[in-house]
Amino acid sequence: MIRGLYTAIAGMVVQTIRQQTIAANIANVNTIGFKRDVFLTRQGTEHVVPREFERLVAGFIPVDAGVPTGPAGVVGAGVLADPVRPEFAQGELRQTGRPFDLALSGPGFFVIRNAAGEALYTRAGNFSHDAEGRLVTARGQLVVGSVNGEDGQPIQVGTDPAATVAFTPTGGVVVNGQEVGRLAIVDLVGEAVVRKLGENAFAALEGVAVEPAERATVVQEHVEMSNVNPNDTLIEMTAVMRAYEANQR
Repeated sequence: MIRGLYTAIAGMVVQTIRQQTIAANIANVNTIGFKRDVFLTRQGTEHVVPREFERLVAGFIPVDAGVPTGPAGVVGAGVLADPVRPEFAQGELRQTGRPFDLALSGPGFFVIRNAAGEALYTRAGNFSHDAEGRLVTARGQLVVGSVNGEDGQPIQVGTDPAATVAFTPTGGVVVNGQEVGRLAIVDLVGEAVVRKLGENAFAALEGVAVEPAERATVVQEHVEMSNVNPNDTLIEMTAVMRAYEANQR
């Protein structure tokens, strides 16, 4: 009886976390570059169930009296939650007509740098330039790449509104017909490769290999939208509610 209650409670806790994950996905259905979180579960530890009768009579009945011996069986501890992971399926590419809006078609990330100088990664390409003419994210983080053969440098696009700025499919940055740099576009290789930091930024986990993204193409005047499917997500939310109610009974 008590074991069954614990199993049901474990299921309710899991469905609550799953509901929170779904809610976060729905809240970002229109967020540029957002990657939906995927909720994973695993089976809880199984416990051996002893024979209660055998416990009671142990020491009072001879071993050869025909009383069953050994465990009565095993019982599971229900389902447990694993860490939530982002899913990097391609989102829709939406045309904006703005020259500094960039989208990646295919696997890969833009490399950006935060105020502490750390390299972070993003798929959100709604870029602009700051007062110094450097390409920056919507949060003001520097977009970095190769300038004059030196990697990890801010991309300079200038502040002249009359300048013509173009980005090639391979990441070249061309201002007024002159290539001034190349965007760093990388792929992260490993089983669990990134940790979400919020604001569409990711940090590479320890031991992850950072390699050039061979299959990514830069699409100018476009942004990649969220990969959350509203219809599928609402259906999933309904399934969570039903599972939670079933565990309550």
